[in-house]
Amino acid sequence: MDVLFEQATVGLAECDLDGRLLRVNDYFCAMLGRTRDDLIGIHLRDIVHPEDLPRSEALLAGLIAGDRYEVVKRYLRPDGTVIWARTAASLVHYGGTTPARAVAVCIDVTEDRRREESLRESEERFRLLANSVPGFVWAATPDGEAIYVNDRWSEYTGLPRNAALGRGWAAIIHPDEFEEAGRLWTEAQEKGTGYEAEFRLVRHDGVYRWFALRAVPLRDPTSGNRMTWIGTAMDIEDRKIAEASLAESEERFRTLASSLPGFVWSADRDGSITYVNKAWSEFTGLPVENAYGRRWVEAIHPEDVMPTLKIWENVRVLGMQYDTEFRYRRFDGAYKWHLVRARPYRNPATGEVTAWFGNSTDIHEHKIAELALQENEQRLRATYEHTAIGISEIEADGHFLSANEWLCALTGYSRDELLERRCHDLIHPDDVPTDLEQFHRLMSGEFDTYALEQRLLHRDGQVLWVAISASRVDDEFGRPRYGIKVFRDISARKRAEEVRTLLIHELNHRVKNTLSTVQSIVSQSLRKAKADPQVREDIETRLFALSRAHDVLTKEAWEGAWLADILSEAIAPYRREGSERFRVGGPDVRLNTSQALAMAMAFQELATNAVKYGSLSVEDGTVTITWSVEAPPPGRRLRLSWKESGGPPVEPPRQRGFGTRLIERGLAAELEGDVRIDFNPDGVECRADVPLG
Repeated sequence: MDVLFEQATVGLAECDLDGRLLRVNDYFCAMLGRTRDDLIGIHLRDIVHPEDLPRSEALLAGLIAGDRYEVVKRYLRPDGTVIWARTAASLVHYGGTTPARAVAVCIDVTEDRRREESLRESEERFRLLANSVPGFVWAATPDGEAIYVNDRWSEYTGLPRNAALGRGWAAIIHPDEFEEAGRLWTEAQEKGTGYEAEFRLVRHDGVYRWFALRAVPLRDPTSGNRMTWIGTAMDIEDRKIAEASLAESEERFRTLASSLPGFVWSADRDGSITYVNKAWSEFTGLPVENAYGRRWVEAIHPEDVMPTLKIWENVRVLGMQYDTEFRYRRFDGAYKWHLVRARPYRNPATGEVTAWFGNSTDIHEHKIAELALQENEQRLRATYEHTAIGISEIEADGHFLSANEWLCALTGYSRDELLERRCHDLIHPDDVPTDLEQFHRLMSGEFDTYALEQRLLHRDGQVLWVAISASRVDDEFGRPRYGIKVFRDISARKRAEEVRTLLIHELNHRVKNTLSTVQSIVSQSLRKAKADPQVREDIETRLFALSRAHDVLTKEAWEGAWLADILSEAIAPYRREGSERFRVGGPDVRLNTSQALAMAMAFQELATNAVKYGSLSVEDGTVTITWSVEAPPPGRRLRLSWKESGGPPVEPPRQRGFGTRLIERGLAAELEGDVRIDFNPDGVECRADVPLG
């Protein structure tokens, strides 16, 4: 029995009542395209088409009366192919009424089903085609008696379809062609050959139109005897109009194709070129005929020929559109990159590819720019990875998107470790609030860039100073995508600044000690010389002003000072709480060291004189100090005014005192500008015009 089971010429399979295969023969394996090992133990649902599975499951569940059924059902191969099989399945009982397993006998009827479906599809296509064509379709017996006409006959003639049966169809032929039509039809029947003719047929409104009639005999493949005639009658007038329209359309296509700057071409279904426009010939310097068939490859760069042909053959077989790039040889021998696009044209009725249309556009400049861009991107990537600054891309929530090698070296973390962290995880805790606030404002679009100096925590706990420059990348709609941070190690600079600050403070301390010593020496000397107390007071005041100026410069690390800061220190001793005796206004102006010292001395002299003799010597007197910056050629200049008002009447001095000369001559020389003091009756005014460099 086992031998018969295995060698049977039909598929045999056994399964348990759960639907799992227990035994199959070779025929069954071959039918399903699987090995025995693949099939044994799998469930029926893995091989039976889902729509046909319920009957198998019903049999196993005892739901089918008689424990047997026979049906044509579908099986599935591993590649999804459907196999039709005539299957007789029954339950097997062993010594009782309870079934133990099921056995199925399967015969592959896939080809029979395909032939049946093909026949049905063919008949249906004939009917659909017959009723879809714009003309008449008819069939006749071997003797010429009409047995079928399509709906178009009735629509055109206005007569019922049965009016055409037999010889009734001849009634619509124009009287002038009636005799000729009969003769041709009789001759065709006698010879048993097809025929073609043109006749006028009357329409339901009495109008005659030309038709092309064609008839062919259908013969029995075995005996060769005529079985029937099949014929058509097509309206020639409409066809000629269509042909004229087609000719016009083709002319428009050729005109358009000839006017385009690129190549326009067409090919038949096999990929052989049938048309190219003049642009191809003008570019290549070759006759148009040289593009026909497969000769067009002669104008392609040798390195591009095989890849291009391979792509072309693949898409031609698959019937899919394609875009590719290759180089065409120009008439002067230079090769230029072109973008080549091809699209298949499909028959609307069958969907079959019948032609190809394509164009080739010169993209050489774009290609060169693209290659240059790729090269630039490679250089940029190399710079990004190996530049001596840390660079990173950061999400809006602070997580690293990327980090270059230098940032890894700077922080002590690997790239993977950084990508698991947020940027502010590496910032010193005291600096995190500022970092988060600035980055949030950046990503919300409040500003486009910012710069900070912050402390960074190395993986080993070491604190590093870094200068951070941050910017933002937006999408095409202007929405923030991610931020970019650049980290520059400034630890060495910070250490140098700390040393410099220490030295400056030490220098200022020593200078102030020196000034104190000078003040003490001068005071003792003048006291011994019994000098005028006013002279001693003036010298001490000037030394004090110089000391205060030193304080301002020390804050600025002796790199200059702001004019407003120098003025504020100079007039501070003369301000009264709640008083508006000084009216000050002007833009920010940066002075160098020598200018700052000179201005401090001048303000001190002016303030001292105002307290002694001028507007500050009375309760309601005021001083207005204003300045502006102008930029006449050859450079920027500071225009400053000290104007007193509300004080006692002023009388010009008979001779300039030391303080006045100090301001007008010393200050002017130090500042390399013009300084003038006017003793106006309503108040002293000092004007300075000095270059700012």
